[in-house]
Amino acid sequence: HYGNLSFIDEQVGKILSALEKKGELDRTIIIFSSDHGSHLGDHDLIHKGTHYDTSTRVPFVVWNPRLIRRPRVVSGFAGHVDFLPTILSLVERPIPPEVEGKDLSPLILKKASSVQDRVIIEIRWGTAIITNRWKMSIYPRDGDGDLYDLAKDPYELHNLFYSPEHEKIKNTLLNEMKAVNLHLEEELVKGPTQRMPPPRQIYWKSGAGFNPKPAPNFQGKKIRIKTTINKIGRSPLNGILVHQVRSQETNGYVFYVEDDRPIMSVLIWGKVFVAVSSVRLLPGKTVFECILEEDGTIVIRLNHRVVGQGKAPGVLPVQPGHPDVVPCGQLYIGQLPDDYQERKHFVSGSLKKNLKEVFLSFEELAG
Repeated sequence: HYGNLSFIDEQVGKILSALEKKGELDRTIIIFSSDHGSHLGDHDLIHKGTHYDTSTRVPFVVWNPRLIRRPRVVSGFAGHVDFLPTILSLVERPIPPEVEGKDLSPLILKKASSVQDRVIIEIRWGTAIITNRWKMSIYPRDGDGDLYDLAKDPYELHNLFYSPEHEKIKNTLLNEMKAVNLHLEEELVKGPTQRMPPPRQIYWKSGAGFNPKPAPNFQGKKIRIKTTINKIGRSPLNGILVHQVRSQETNGYVFYVEDDRPIMSVLIWGKVFVAVSSVRLLPGKTVFECILEEDGTIVIRLNHRVVGQGKAPGVLPVQPGHPDVVPCGQLYIGQLPDDYQERKHFVSGSLKKNLKEVFLSFEELAG
């Protein structure tokens, strides 16, 4: 956690230094925030996704030496929905009437002591309202809820939602929530009406959006991927073409190009087995395929000629895919999931995140 904070601080410093070198620092409004907080064991939770303070309270730092001459801390309510009208106001642009949220610039510029006395936050499975004293959450999925007296219970440890003594304040807060969330009245009777559909196992194809076909199952099977690359220009190509592995896994594969050389890397129980092409890609179209044979032989062919080989113990013993996320895994084509960077060593060597000057035609996938 400390390492993450230090890393963020360093990156913010780089942005400030770059703006200063360009002479743009004084005429730039910098806003530092985050999309969510993180539980670190409080409430027996980790990560995000709740209405508790540690998950919902995020930084909101506004900096500009011309607008704000002396730093100060302002107490008040703000949400992400307030960012757009606030930014428009700070740069002296009109705020369209359809824009939601409150303009917080009077608070920032010391023209007002407060802008709003409550805030409503939402997540897929619930809505919450926060005032100076109270916080109440409603979860239509199961009819459950939370109510905390923040004046007496700032750490949100004693749920008063089912307390008869607090029925009046609960109804008052509920009516205020209904005025903002127009779906809430119906959801409290019928259950969630805005729930996202359950995830489907899919594979991604670059430039084609989501493809509804199931991700192929490679457990215990031969893998054969055939592609066509049209290299334009002479700049070396670097990038992921096809992979089916996530950072928390110990089994999977990736097919990529590094310095114009096609490479197939297979991960079996945490050990890496690689085949590297002895031939580099030339400008123009090249048909090549990578194969993981049933005996574990890794083969790379360019224009039907074997140009690289390696050896793994066998085929994948289990289907790639984290059991808590996607039971059968997802196959990514020309795409790179955010968490893949944690396993840079898996493919060995430096990789560029995006394919450059590459048109990838996914012609055949069998196994």
